Amino acid sequence: METSKEQLMLIITRETILKGGRQFFRGTIERTKMKHTSIFYFLLVLIISCQNNDLQTISKEALSNELTEVQADSGLVILMKDNEVVAQVNLVADKGTYRTSDESAFRAKRDMGTLLSTACMMAALDGVSPADTVDVGDGVYSKDGKRIEDHNADMGGYGILTAEQVIAFDSRVGITKLMERCPKVSEMLSRIGFSSSLASPMDVASFYNRIAHEDHSLCAAEKMTQIRTMLSKVVTDGTGKNLFSDSLAIAGKTGSTANKEEVSCCGFFTINGSIYTCLVIVSHPKIGYPSGGVMAGNVVKEIANYLMKK
Repeated sequence: METSKEQLMLIITRETILKGGRQFFRGTIERTKMKHTSIFYFLLVLIISCQNNDLQTISKEALSNELTEVQADSGLVILMKDNEVVAQVNLVADKGTYRTSDESAFRAKRDMGTLLSTACMMAALDGVSPADTVDVGDGVYSKDGKRIEDHNADMGGYGILTAEQVIAFDSRVGITKLMERCPKVSEMLSRIGFSSSLASPMDVASFYNRIAHEDHSLCAAEKMTQIRTMLSKVVTDGTGKNLFSDSLAIAGKTGSTANKEEVSCCGFFTINGSIYTCLVIVSHPKIGYPSGGVMAGNVVKEIANYLMKK
């Protein structure tokens, strides 16, 4: 049976309509998927933004509380979560309260005190072992015409320490003497990223964050294990005991500048599968004994406690 021209046109028209309908519905479905995907990512960004705002707020409150308590001139916090900076706070005293100040402070080079002892130890471990001993005597030492003092020199010093204890007890004399045993220590420090005695807070926070993540591009696996063990003992046995908690394992380093005008603490810990690194600096405290483990450590601990309760 032959198909007439009119029937043929009807068949073609029907097929065209059906094809167009299928394309229309496929296009509608794809547009709907894209819309839902866009909404999902928007909500995800919104949630992350809200979480970061919470972390910024709690970091600011924790720092402000401690600065008020010790009547410090200023202070800052850098909080990192899984390699991302999630809070940055820089506060300065202003007419009885504390106001947010210039963000350039996070990247400005400054004397970071004995927080850099960990980098020095990392370099020195090429020539010494954690169990090697060093005599820091009464906590006073002279090098290149400069007087170096431990924080407890006025109490007679530590005497003989292991290299591990040098970090745990924040001995400036100890790390200086250990570095003298390693002729290539300056070269190693430069490779780690510290070519001078000055560094920015962000440099230091990033350095400890790499240790928290066991970044073996920083140093060999064995050395990384030794450094992480030392930083754990800072909290369990040393100057960071204030940070110790039965419910959360925290490792890190306390620090101070030679004149004790600034005290600091950088700790790292894992909560709900996320690795956090928190650096705190307290500048020119006027009330209480200048202590990185207590003053700066209080801020790290308050932030960690907040994160555990979330």
